[in-house]
Parts: sequence; C-alpha cells; structure tokens
Amino acid sequence: VFVETWEDDFGASVGAISIAAAVGVLLNGMGSPLMGRLVDRTSGRLVVVGSLIAIGLGAIAMSLVNSVAGLIVVYGVVIAFALYIERFFGPCVAERLWPAEASIDFERF
Repeated sequence: VFVETWEDDFGASVGAISIAAAVGVLLNGMGSPLMGRLVDRTSGRLVVVGSLIAIGLGAIAMSLVNSVAGLIVVYGVVIAFALYIERFFGPCVAERLWPAEASIDFERF
C-alpha cells in the first residue's frame, strides 16, 4: 500500500523499500522465542503495553524519516517487530486475563 508513496518520497526502487519488510520478517522469526520467554517470565501485559508504546513512537519517528536507511530501521525493526509482538502475544495475554472467555476466537480481532 505504501510502496508507491515511499518510492516517490525517497526516490528509491521497490527492491530497496522491500528490504525494510524483509528485515521485519527476519527479526520476527529470530525474536519470537525470545519474546515468548519474556512473556513467560514477566507480565505479558507489560510486554504488550511496551509493544504498543513502541508502535506509537515508531509512527511518530516515521514522520521524521527521510531515507531508505531510516525506513529500514524505523519500519523494519521497530514497527514491524512491535506489531508482531502485539498481534501474536496480545491474544495470549487476553486468554490469561479472562479465562472464562478463552473459547472466544481472538484471532478474529
């Protein structure tokens, strides 16, 4: 959705912009076991709230990005990783907080 806009803004190719998404996917795969362990050892709520704060700060930082390298760091590392944490660990935290509603399919949200 944003690729054409980012191409115009940064004067970069689709391949250069796609590196940001690739970095995000790579970090998600590598960081998943670490985040799972962090959720188990600490409060899952803190991890999810921290990821929501990172998403907000990343959105603010995206307004200041003016290069592909900045896009890779802010979007590929910060926002993509924080979105992954919130998307996959948020439902786990919700099931722990409200066990009576554990049968609700949280993936729909």
